[in-house]
Amino acid sequence: MGCRYAFSCKFLLIIFTLCQFVAPNFGPFGDCFDLFNIFHNNWCKEKVEVESRSLDQMYTSALTEGGKLVVYAGGTMRGQQDLLKQAFEQRFPNISIAIPVDYSVFQGPRVDLQMVTPEGIVPDIVMLQTLQDFARWKWLGKLVAYKPRGWDKVYGAFRDQDGFYTGLNVMVLGSTINKNLVSSNASDRSLTFGDLLKPEFSNGNIGTVDPSYDDAVLFLYKQIIDKFGWGWLSQFAKQNPRLICGGIPLAAMVENGTVKVGIGSFGSFPNNANTATEFVMPADNDPFTTYAMYAAILKGTKHPEAAKLFMSWQLDTDGPSSVQTWSVRTDVQPKQNRRQIWDYPNSSHQKFVEFMSNIDGRQRFGRQIALFLDISKCVIRPLETDVRPQ
Repeated sequence: MGCRYAFSCKFLLIIFTLCQFVAPNFGPFGDCFDLFNIFHNNWCKEKVEVESRSLDQMYTSALTEGGKLVVYAGGTMRGQQDLLKQAFEQRFPNISIAIPVDYSVFQGPRVDLQMVTPEGIVPDIVMLQTLQDFARWKWLGKLVAYKPRGWDKVYGAFRDQDGFYTGLNVMVLGSTINKNLVSSNASDRSLTFGDLLKPEFSNGNIGTVDPSYDDAVLFLYKQIIDKFGWGWLSQFAKQNPRLICGGIPLAAMVENGTVKVGIGSFGSFPNNANTATEFVMPADNDPFTTYAMYAAILKGTKHPEAAKLFMSWQLDTDGPSSVQTWSVRTDVQPKQNRRQIWDYPNSSHQKFVEFMSNIDGRQRFGRQIALFLDISKCVIRPLETDVRPQ
């Protein structure tokens, strides 16, 4: 089995054999195979080497699987990953990739359901914002240990040390402004959360993604309140901000001038000079949200070689992440001579992981936010009602 600890592995095999005869079903633990996977993944971790094949060699291997790949992605809109699909199929023209998008809070449970159905799982890869799902799936033995090309260059906090999941993209969430409506003499416009309490931003001139709509936005508010206190939120609520169901409609409202400022928008640099919208970096004293979007190969995948190809292509220095402001890789410099994302003292991937893992604390904080902001208007529904979308 390639176990690091021979005694533990022999003991595990004895327990597994007894399990089959004495208690084939362990209730909440599932059957004996599930129990075996749990202990094997956590006691008998196999040593996994970083992928050494070239992308072209991997492509050749992937073609033997029939030229198919399915990736479940987190997102808020159908077709949100169409550009990624087009880029992959252009680079590897004989592989057809399907990337159904749904809210991460539904994609995870959808995969959980598929894991207990006779038909098995649909996706080969999951790529989600619900980072806590990956640690749970690893513990349950539902993931394939794989270290894609460039894995050893990925920032340590952005990857599972055993290779069961890896961050592929850096996500940065903060504020956007309509540069035609928000005056600034700075070459790199900045906006503090204290500024948002000024009269010029009252009466609906601020738009914010509903914190109950997106956990990354909720975490942004958690960081703001940890720093400035609940008094800030009380004053902010008096500005009558518009609560918007999602970052995409908020971006449109900032661009067309319906609001001057948007809170809870994903962004990158350089800003597009042909648009009115600018993503603004906060000062070192103001928090923002950053995290690595995890991806993992599911155990039972029908296309393991194509899945490995996708992961390695994503991390490649010439891959899709190469055009982003920040990379998960330590050997890739950020755009515009910015600091590496992990060097900013006012944001933390690890704290976001901890926040996502604390379900009770997250729900309690969301209810406290509701005492100040009317967050009851946004109802999240699955984009896909089918448990097994193709």
